[in-house]
Amino acid sequence: MNFQEIARQLADDMGPDESPLDVAREYFGDAADVLQAALLTELCRKVEGGMTEICDKDYVRDGDYTSLDAVLGAAYQQAATGKGRERHARGNPFEKQHMQTISQLLDTDRGMAFQAIKKLTEGLDMADPDARERELLGAINYIAGIIIHNNRDK
Repeated sequence: MNFQEIARQLADDMGPDESPLDVAREYFGDAADVLQAALLTELCRKVEGGMTEICDKDYVRDGDYTSLDAVLGAAYQQAATGKGRERHARGNPFEKQHMQTISQLLDTDRGMAFQAIKKLTEGLDMADPDARERELLGAINYIAGIIIHNNRDK
């Protein structure tokens, strides 16, 4: 079941006095924030005759891109709360972690590019779907690091 299908089911099960995020957290704990945009999108699709107040919020995503939003949200969660934070953060924000400071010191983003390519190729060779996804999400985070590095002087 993908995020859009899960969101559709939760929207159908949600009571009138429950918030979308509370319902998602009840089912998914910390992963709820990743699911929130998909759930809100599905709730807004159920509204007949126009948009409601909740559907006008910036965090409601275009339903055609819910799957992309879920993947990017999962990459964020991995960096902010998962392995990335445990191994690399050392109390620093993303733009002050070693991948950024070393790239700035060497004045190149090629180290992060190498890491993204390494994670991509290793991930694609993994048989375990969960391990494969973790590696590919890590590649996304290194690519984000390249963009952050290249935008630091703008």
